[in-house]
Amino acid sequence: MGDAGPCSPTLLTGPAGLPSANPTKAFWQTSHPNPVAKHRSTPGLPATADIVVIGTGISGTFATHEILTTAAAAAGQALNVVVLEARTTCSAATGRNGGHCQPLVHAERPAIIDFEMRNYAHIRDLVKLHDVPCDFRQIPGVLGFWNKTYFDEAKAALQGSLVTAEHRKLVEVVEAPEELQNLRLTGGVVGAIVQTVAASLSPYKLMIWLWGEMIKEYERSEGGGGRWEGGGGWGGGGEWQGGRGGRGGWGGGGDWRGGGEWRGGRGGGGGSWEGGGGFGGGGEWDDGEGGGGRWGGGGGGGGQWRGGGEWGGETSKVTLNLQTETPVASIQEVQGGHGWTVKTSRGEVHAKQVILATNAYTSHLMPEFEALISPVQAQMSALLPPQGSPFRERLIPMSYGMMGVEGQDRVMSDYLVQNPILDEDAGGVVGRGGHLMFGGGRAQARGNGVGVSDDDYVDPDAEAYLRSLPEHLNLEAEEEAGGAPQTTTGTGTSKSGLLDIAASWTGIIGSSADGHPWVGGVPGRDGLFVAAGYSGHGMTNAGLCGRHVAQLALKSLKGEDWKALQAHGVELAEQGKGGVPREYVITQERIDAARGVRP
Repeated sequence: MGDAGPCSPTLLTGPAGLPSANPTKAFWQTSHPNPVAKHRSTPGLPATADIVVIGTGISGTFATHEILTTAAAAAGQALNVVVLEARTTCSAATGRNGGHCQPLVHAERPAIIDFEMRNYAHIRDLVKLHDVPCDFRQIPGVLGFWNKTYFDEAKAALQGSLVTAEHRKLVEVVEAPEELQNLRLTGGVVGAIVQTVAASLSPYKLMIWLWGEMIKEYERSEGGGGRWEGGGGWGGGGEWQGGRGGRGGWGGGGDWRGGGEWRGGRGGGGGSWEGGGGFGGGGEWDDGEGGGGRWGGGGGGGGQWRGGGEWGGETSKVTLNLQTETPVASIQEVQGGHGWTVKTSRGEVHAKQVILATNAYTSHLMPEFEALISPVQAQMSALLPPQGSPFRERLIPMSYGMMGVEGQDRVMSDYLVQNPILDEDAGGVVGRGGHLMFGGGRAQARGNGVGVSDDDYVDPDAEAYLRSLPEHLNLEAEEEAGGAPQTTTGTGTSKSGLLDIAASWTGIIGSSADGHPWVGGVPGRDGLFVAAGYSGHGMTNAGLCGRHVAQLALKSLKGEDWKALQAHGVELAEQGKGGVPREYVITQERIDAARGVRP
């Protein structure tokens, strides 16, 4: 939903509450029918499960998908997965964010940049392979700076030793006033970084599509049922996708590296970024298991998406049970290492393994995480382009991030994408579409939103700031001769001079104490795994983090050493081939450091 950045380790707000019972209405959700919004696979809550996943956002969705497809591709014992969602499916941050999918090329070391690139490619290739109706648009991403210090720091980072030449090729630094004008940035902007690797989409639509597919294939009351095609996956021999990629699991060494470059100019440049590898590719994720199947290929190759094996056939014993509107009150470890009791408003589930994909709400179930992941309220809007703007008829050819606007600090960036424009009026809140999905304005919100776990209200000052978008982005018409954007009389705005607004809502960011997600097994808690704390940057992190903890949970379920698997994944991440970066892994040392505990 926009970078929240690390909170001070001394800022303790107490454990997060449960998600609000009556949240603000997010435009993503009200504009898109969701047949699985209140889905319950069975009328009652199952008493037991092999694995319980809590949360249906990006992390929980991809974790569930990884568990189901991995198990379905391997012949063996039965496996049942129960997924619990406090509200409706995908109703928290994933269904409330900005739809802005852009890896940060200038801000981290190579292993983290590679990981974000692989997340980006993972989503891109999934959408392309299945033609998922989620408004995915691959476009250049512009990060504008209204603070010279922040801009100078970003430029220095790009030229520093941590950023590789390969990553550096993906970006262009823009400083000349006429080029900034061509990017439509205004209102005191001092510079910009433009990168070819970025996209806009509706993550809500993507997740709902995935849940529909999983329910169709794996939901059954007595086992048996549908069939997952292909032979790949966990011990299989088929292909996830085909094309380039080689052997190994989801985190392989596929090539995201692109060919096109942004070339300035008004239209967002002439090049396009087309990575080589898809979901994974070449490297092995797990030497022992991972088989010969490929998670990824060359951006939409010809192999099968679905795994196979006997578990996916007529006698399948891999089952999914999704239970929405079932808030989890607590989790309790059963003495003797016999799993977990998950207590909900509708009863209890006994689980062998538990995955918390609960992001900002993690400390509600694990109070010891309150100093590690803090809730931060963020605000979004769906704005209407002004009358006379060309962007009522054609889309803005890039996405935007904005840093340092009106004194906002480094972690209060704004972000903008545009929804598709429709040929005909769809009625309702959608109309002709083309809404400007603009989020941010935390500096105007009371307390900057820190410590707020409620998304049931909007801040009027933050809303007014978001509606003032034209002060920093020129949305007016251009001269036919190709000159600079014209300034017109501001038609199409309200009497206050602000853009008209179709919807305003809030969502809750999980802000990490040290700025990195918390991913992996919880020290001293057998069978408990976490993927959370994305600090508003989950679009290029959460998917593969969810898949990672799913593989760890499956390993643990079999009584095998999940820690060795995770260590191997960190090694692969250092090579840009898989796993997760070492900074993301949950360790006691990292927990102590985030809490300010001296060794």
